[in-house]
Amino acid sequence: MHRSHVIRMYPTEAQIVLLKKTIGTVRYAYNWGLEQWNTQYQEFKEGKRETKPNQYTLAKDWAKWKPEWAHETAAKPQQGAFMYLGVAFTNYFKKRAGRP
Repeated sequence: MHRSHVIRMYPTEAQIVLLKKTIGTVRYAYNWGLEQWNTQYQEFKEGKRETKPNQYTLAKDWAKWKPEWAHETAAKPQQGAFMYLGVAFTNYFKKRAGRP
């Protein structure tokens, strides 16, 4: 027997705005991280960089670089974007998925 629970949220207008800001910030962080990853990986291949990029260094770089408006939302979802980016590249290098 399988059970499921359907949960309905009724956010206020202020909560809807914050959710949209959070989603937008996470998307921006992911795209920023993807661009940085590609740049850093190219530098690694050319010998200009000693280490390969990874999700942890990107998260640290994001914490230093992130725009002022990104401080309006929670940091954990932004860090999650880099975790997902790291998983995507791991799957790509193990030939389980396409390039992110």
